[in-house]
Amino acid sequence: MAAYGWMSYHTRTGGVHVVNDTGNRVDIITSLFKHSPGSWGLRITSKPRADAASHQRTSIFFYLGVEEAGVSMGCTKSLTGEIACKGRIRELGSYNLLIKDYQLDESTSKESSAKSLTVLSNEIWQAISILSNELKRHSSQAGLLEDQAGRGNLQFVQKKFEGMFEFDVFFSLNSSSQPLMSDSITKGTSDGLSWFQKRFGMVYAPHEPFTSTVHTEFSRYLLSNLLGGIGYFHGKSRVDDSSAQAYSETELKFWEKAAAARAHSVVQDDGPHELLSAVPSRPFFPRGFLWDEGFHLQVILDWDMDLALEIVSSWFQLMDDDGWIAREQILGPEARSKVPPEFQVQYSHYANPPTLFFVIAAFLGHLEKASSYRATKYFHHSRLPMARSHTSTLTSGLDDYPRAQPPHPEELHVDALSWVGTMAKTLKKLSVFLREEEDEATFSLQEAEIIRSINDVHWSELDQAYCDTKIAAAEPPKHVCHKGYVSLLPFCLGLVGHDSPHLGAVLNLIRDPEELWSPFGIRSLSIRDKYFGIDEDYWRGPIWMNINYMILDRLLELTQLRGFHQSRASNMWNETGFAWEQYNANTGKGQKTQYFTGWTALIVKIMAVPHFPQGPSTDDNELSSDGISRESLDPQLYIIAMVIAFLVYLFRRRLIKLRRAFFKPANHRSPILSRLSDRCSDVTLYNLQGCRIPNHWGAWAARA
Repeated sequence: MAAYGWMSYHTRTGGVHVVNDTGNRVDIITSLFKHSPGSWGLRITSKPRADAASHQRTSIFFYLGVEEAGVSMGCTKSLTGEIACKGRIRELGSYNLLIKDYQLDESTSKESSAKSLTVLSNEIWQAISILSNELKRHSSQAGLLEDQAGRGNLQFVQKKFEGMFEFDVFFSLNSSSQPLMSDSITKGTSDGLSWFQKRFGMVYAPHEPFTSTVHTEFSRYLLSNLLGGIGYFHGKSRVDDSSAQAYSETELKFWEKAAAARAHSVVQDDGPHELLSAVPSRPFFPRGFLWDEGFHLQVILDWDMDLALEIVSSWFQLMDDDGWIAREQILGPEARSKVPPEFQVQYSHYANPPTLFFVIAAFLGHLEKASSYRATKYFHHSRLPMARSHTSTLTSGLDDYPRAQPPHPEELHVDALSWVGTMAKTLKKLSVFLREEEDEATFSLQEAEIIRSINDVHWSELDQAYCDTKIAAAEPPKHVCHKGYVSLLPFCLGLVGHDSPHLGAVLNLIRDPEELWSPFGIRSLSIRDKYFGIDEDYWRGPIWMNINYMILDRLLELTQLRGFHQSRASNMWNETGFAWEQYNANTGKGQKTQYFTGWTALIVKIMAVPHFPQGPSTDDNELSSDGISRESLDPQLYIIAMVIAFLVYLFRRRLIKLRRAFFKPANHRSPILSRLSDRCSDVTLYNLQGCRIPNHWGAWAARA
C-alpha cells in the first residue's frame, strides 16, 4: 500500500478518498457526497496503475449491516446487475439503498453478485471475517460470492470488473425531499471540493515559508484525515472502580502490588455509552483518547466550532458523579478487538490530562478578545495513583518518559502539578467570565501558590531546569532531572511568565542542539540523558507534534525566535506519503504508527502561523510578549462561546469535585504532611498558604 487517505473532506458535505494499492496495481477513488440529512451518495472509481496487466480484473465488496436486534432489510438484484435494498429501523424510519454502475463502456467486462445473511446483531462488526468465510465455502470458480439476494441483517455486494470502472451507491430516507441521482454526486463532489478549498484558504492557508503547492496539499490532507477520522462509538466499557489498598501506591514496590491487584480485579461492564470523537489513527487506534482529544479539537474548533462543541458535549456526557472520564473509550467488542487484553480495563482512580480544557480556554480567550489561547488541563497529581510501573507512567500521557528509579511513593512530578495549575488557571478565567468573585479569588490564590510551588519544589539550580522531585524518609529532597518535555511543560502551559527569572534557562534548553533542539523539531528527551533512545524509545527522544505545537504556541505569545518554525514536516510527508505518530530525533524519519492523523494534524496550525514579526533583539531574560494582533469578536462566535461557558457551568460541581480529589483531606496525610504538621496549619497540594517552610528544607513541600 503506497498511501491512502482523504484528499479533501468536510464533515457536512463529504469529500474524496484515495487508496494507492501498489500490491494489487490499482488506485481506488471514493467520492462521498452528503446530499441532505439522511441522504448520501458514493462513487467508487477503480483505475489500474501503470504497471497493471492489460486485462487486469478487480473485485470490490460493499457491505451493509443493521445492528438493531431483530431487524433486517430486503435486497433484490435486477437483470442489469443493479442491487436495491429496503428496510426500516427505529432511529431513522424507512430507507432505500441502490447500487448501480456509472458510465461503463458496453465492452467492459463486468459481473456482480449479492448475498444476504442473518447473523447475531452483536456479530455485525465482524463482517470482514464473515465475508472471508463465505468466499471460502460458497464462491464460484470465477471467485464470485454466491448470488443469493434476499432478507437479512447483513448484506454483501461484490462487483467484479476488467480494467477501469465506476459504480454508485445511493442511500436515502423515505422522508428525503428529493431523490439522489448520479449527476448529483458529480456536481455535489465538485462543489464540495471548491467549498473546501475556499474554506481552507480562509482558515488554514499556509504562510511563508510553507506556501508551495506541496505544502498546501500536505496541510489539506492532514486536516481532511483528522475530520474524516471522527466517528460515532457505542457500547459498554470494562471498568474496575474498586478501591483496593494496593492501588493507593503508598508503599515501597507499590507498582508490583498494584499489578498483582489488577490481575485479580473484579471488572464490570459499564454502560452502554456513546461518544462522538476524533481518533489518533482510524486503522490502528479507532477509539476516543482523552489525552489526545484536546489536541484534535484545537484544529477542529477553528474549522467548525459547532462540531467542536458537539464533540466536547459528547465527552462531558461520559463524566461520572466524581468528575472521572476514562482515559480510553474502548466501547463495545469491535473496539476491544483492537486493544490487547491487558489494556482494555479502565481504572477509576487513574486519569489522563483531560485536554478538553483546551476548548474551554479557547472560547474564553475569544470572549476576552485574546490574541491566542493557551493550553489548559487538569490531572491527578502523582501523589494519587499514577499507574506507575518500573519503566512507565501511563497516566501522564508520556508513557516511558524517565522518572525516579526505582519508583517511589514519594515522587513529585512537575508535569502533574503543571496540569493542576492550568486547571486552576482556566477555572479562574471561567469565574471572571461568570462574575463569580469568590471563586475568582479562590482560584487566583491557588494558581499563584501552584506556580510558587513549581518554582520552589521543582526548579533545579544545578540543572537549570524544572525536574521531578523525590522525597524519601530520612533523606533530603532530591531532584530527579531528565531534561525534556517534562522540563518544558510549566513553560508550555503558561506557568512560566515573561518576567520569570527561569525563562531564559528554559529557552536555552529548547535551543541547545546538545539537549533538545534538532533540525526536525524539539526532542522529547535530551540526547545527553542516559535513557535517550533506549528500550521502547517512545517518549525518550522521538519528536512529537503535539508538544512541539505547544512550544510554538507559547513562543508565539512571548516573542520572536528566528527559524524555530522551519521544520522538515512537509519533506517527511513527501518521502513517505503518510503522517506518522512520531519522528526520529536523529534523522527526522517518520516511525511507529503510520496514518497517525490525530494530533499530528497540528502541523496544519503550525504552517498557518504568520511569519513572526521582526522585533528588537533582546536578552533571553527580557523577552517581550507583545507583537500579536487582536481580532474583533465575531457575534456568532460569541454565542457559541456562551454555550460552551454554560455547558461548563452546568458541570461545575463535578469539575470542582474532581479538583478537590487532588487535595486529600487532613486525615489522609502522607508522611511528608506528617513531618510538616507541626509547622503548617493548612497544607494542601504544594500549597504553602499558612505554612512557612524553613530555607534549609529547600524544596520540601506537602502534597495531596
